[in-house]
Amino acid sequence: MLKQLYDQPRVLKQRLPLSLLAAALWAGGLASVPLHAEAPPAKGFPYALAATAARLPDGGVFLPVPAQFQLGLRTAIAEDKAAQETFRLSGRVLRDPNFSGAVQATQPGVVSAPPGGLPTLGQRVSKGQLLGYLKPVLSSLERGELEVQLATASKDLQLNQRLLERVREQAVTGGINISIQEDAALIEYKGIQARKRALETALQGVPQPLRSPVSGVVSRSDIFLGKVVAQGDTLFEVVDPRRLWVEATHYDLKLAGRIHSAYVAGAGGVWIALTYKGQSYQLRNQAVQLQFQLPASEETGLAIDQGVQVFVRTREQVRGAAVPPQAVTQRGSGENIVWVRHAAEVFTPHRVRIVGFDERQYPVVTGIAPGDRVVSSDSLALAQAR
Repeated sequence: MLKQLYDQPRVLKQRLPLSLLAAALWAGGLASVPLHAEAPPAKGFPYALAATAARLPDGGVFLPVPAQFQLGLRTAIAEDKAAQETFRLSGRVLRDPNFSGAVQATQPGVVSAPPGGLPTLGQRVSKGQLLGYLKPVLSSLERGELEVQLATASKDLQLNQRLLERVREQAVTGGINISIQEDAALIEYKGIQARKRALETALQGVPQPLRSPVSGVVSRSDIFLGKVVAQGDTLFEVVDPRRLWVEATHYDLKLAGRIHSAYVAGAGGVWIALTYKGQSYQLRNQAVQLQFQLPASEETGLAIDQGVQVFVRTREQVRGAAVPPQAVTQRGSGENIVWVRHAAEVFTPHRVRIVGFDERQYPVVTGIAPGDRVVSSDSLALAQAR
């Protein structure tokens, strides 16, 4: 079967999945397969078949040339390059504090909908737009206290009204100028009247309007009709998706003063330039936080709280070996790995460190030498070889 597949490499590539091919080559064994005597040699394709693919004692992989061909393994030459020193930092996407806001319950209450219904996730709203109502909910103890205060206010209002009437009667019958006493009684009367109205409003539970603090889209909505919420509960969050920040973690307080530029990978691997905003001077998990601003655009493909990799360039120049981006893979421990082809069928993993990026955004690494032939595709297949 392998002989027939070998005679028709194009058909094999089209019909046989890569994972099945790898299993056939490694698990089934690729011991010496006789060549088809009548098949003309393909240009540039070596017909010397070797033994089965195997893991070598030093961690490298022995992979026969036909297996490399069928897997579509590609290599490239690492170039000697000078680039700006680059740090890769772990970060996450944040909302811009100047273009985002939350609507919270100022007291316990029941949520009701405005005309048109409650807003939905992703709905665009404007600043000051009505999002709903919150009708206060009183406990029996709170209601009892308010009723006592209302009764006291009603009594005080009646007494003050009688006092005001007497003051005015004395002014008319006695001809005495008592404008000061009349003014004081009137002010007291109006104050008690206002306090009574406030207590009546509190007892009636007049719904409070819930309005959007900023223009943007609704990114969070945890309410439904009739839901009872507590004081301080967040009911809505509104953000402007065109206004996002990125926060990255680093362990060098002096890095902020050396920053030349910064980038983050957006949707589809597109690099997005960041604007440095500042850093904290308070440690969080023994690290400092650097904050950057994304350009005002809805096409970044990033979401709030999404984890991202931030590449920070300094003004210093470094030299190293530039390799294709696909050549650098990561192990579970977070180590960067580049596979180097040392012989026609021998590949060895090298731990590397990204120290910069050249003008084509190729990683410049240390751990390999310029001129090494590195694997630029399907390096995962090499890592899975047993």
